[in-house]
Amino acid sequence: MEAAADSIRSGPGQWIMDEFQGVVRGLQDEELRLLVLRNADAQRRLGQTKTEAQGYYFSPPVLPEQFASLLKTGIPEASAVVHR
Repeated sequence: MEAAADSIRSGPGQWIMDEFQGVVRGLQDEELRLLVLRNADAQRRLGQTKTEAQGYYFSPPVLPEQFASLLKTGIPEASAVVHR
């Protein structure tokens, strides 16, 4: 066991470990880069949702009692027009 450990600590074993650690660092750096890009994209989409999806598609805002009535009777066709 000690001979194997010595082999890893010096010579070709050390070179292999250094290469392996370099690859791992590269993978970690790439993962962090992608995480930053995903977070930026999520923030952009959140901003779009807040600015582009405001308004209503089915009816103007209603009180809870009116909402219950709409569920029973349905939404009038004139209110279902998409406003953009």
